[in-house]
Amino acid sequence: MNIQNIMTFLARKEVLIAIVALLVLLIVVLVVRNSKKKAYRKQLQDFQVRYNNIKSIPLTFKMSKVVSLSKMDAALSETIDEYKEDYESIQNNFKNITDMLAQMEDEIVAGKLKSLKLTVIDLDGLLSNGERSIKKLDDALNIALKPETDQREEINLAKEQFRELKNDWNMNNASLAFSADAIIAKMENVEKKFTEFEENMYASEYDKAKACNEEINQDISNLKDIFNRLPDLLQEARGIIPKQIDQIAENYALVKQKGVYLQHLDVAKNVEILTDSLKQDLQAIKNINLKNVDSHFADYKTRLVQLNDQINKEDAAFNEVKELSEASFRKLDTTMNLTETINNIFVQIEDKYGFDNLKDMMPDLEKKNRELSQVKDKLAKLVVQDSVPSTTVLLSLKEFNHNVESQLDDLKAIKSKLDEVRSDEERARKQLLKFYLIMNEIQVKIRCYKLPAVSEQYEGDVKEAYRQINTLQTLLAEKPINTTLLSATLNETIDFVYKLYNNVNNIVGMAQMVENTIVFANKYRSNNIDLDSELARSELSFRNGEYTQALTIAINAVEKLKLDSYESLIKENAASAA
Repeated sequence: MNIQNIMTFLARKEVLIAIVALLVLLIVVLVVRNSKKKAYRKQLQDFQVRYNNIKSIPLTFKMSKVVSLSKMDAALSETIDEYKEDYESIQNNFKNITDMLAQMEDEIVAGKLKSLKLTVIDLDGLLSNGERSIKKLDDALNIALKPETDQREEINLAKEQFRELKNDWNMNNASLAFSADAIIAKMENVEKKFTEFEENMYASEYDKAKACNEEINQDISNLKDIFNRLPDLLQEARGIIPKQIDQIAENYALVKQKGVYLQHLDVAKNVEILTDSLKQDLQAIKNINLKNVDSHFADYKTRLVQLNDQINKEDAAFNEVKELSEASFRKLDTTMNLTETINNIFVQIEDKYGFDNLKDMMPDLEKKNRELSQVKDKLAKLVVQDSVPSTTVLLSLKEFNHNVESQLDDLKAIKSKLDEVRSDEERARKQLLKFYLIMNEIQVKIRCYKLPAVSEQYEGDVKEAYRQINTLQTLLAEKPINTTLLSATLNETIDFVYKLYNNVNNIVGMAQMVENTIVFANKYRSNNIDLDSELARSELSFRNGEYTQALTIAINAVEKLKLDSYESLIKENAASAA
């Protein structure tokens, strides 16, 4: 068939349609194949990502660690073979997956779509199996490596704390400069232990690594404690305690200059010992060996306070000794003078009052005075001499002062008793004279006013009064005088005589009032029958000695006259009559 015939054949409509249909079919087939190839390429990429994910898990590193660890862990050594089998199986699976990925890529390039479908199924199964196996083994290895993981976490925390510690040091090294060399050496030692820890971990010597980790944590804790305590300790060691020592030295010099005895306190020796100990503690601080330094400083401050208190106590005792010695010595002088006074009084009144018990007491009192004088002489020497602590002298002086005061109180009581007895006698004699004067006045009043009637009781009371007065006079004449009976008799006589005196005055006064009232009423008597009758009754009562009744009747009679201010008129009348 020639070309013309071919062209004629192709020009036919049916042929053209068939050719177009074939071309379209071919294009569709090509598009479908390309689309499938792209889908397979996308699946290949996903498989590669999944493979890389499981491949990136550090199984080999972990397996190596576990194998090393199993050599020291009996429990782990029993399961290590199982881990190895799982690991080998996973490695074989990796190889198969690698081969399958290469095969799939070749098939995609070659366009072997039918075989690609099977390859995808196989490869997905291998990856799924690998993911499960790897996760299982990875979890098991993580459990086996947990001690190492924990140590890693601990050491990382320690590293962070150490970094913070170094920052603190860089910021505050000026306040810690005194111990800088020791601190820097300590920090360098910690850094060496970090390196030692890593070496032990690399060598899988986990016990050594754990011990190293514990040492690092302890060193960091010690450094924190040092940073916290060191500024305060330095302030005490180089400021507070030396200042206390200087104050004690100054106080000691001032008190010593006053003449206070302080040798027994050994102030210089104690200060020297404390200073030497403080130097040792400063050296310990420089070497950051702070154990017991706090307790040492507390002890130093306590001892310094006590030493200063002892100095002040001796100073106060010294002042008190001066005051108390002067006061107690004056009291002893008073005691001696009072003893002499009592002796002089006693000589004068011994026969008059007796006092046999006082006579027996005086030798003992004088003996005690002599003993107190001897003690005074000794104490006077101690006060002047600088040989005994003032606190010791003060104790003896207080005891001496107490004894002197006791002796003085006893003597004052005796003197008071003697004065009281003499006073009672003198009072009784003065009162006896008054009694005579009073009795004379009583009798004169009775006679002068010529009372028409006096009660029989008055006569008896006068006799009783004189009887008591005579008894009092007899007691005063006795030797020795019974002071107790004298005092009781005196008080009884005073009560009786003054009561009698008051009664007589009342009677005389009452009688005068009756007379004055009657005299006043007589002016109106002649013109008033009732008044005359009442006054007659009053006069009768007056003559019978019933003065109260006579006054009542007379006043009632005058009141009936209804005069203004009759009381003043009666008084004026009485005055004019007088």
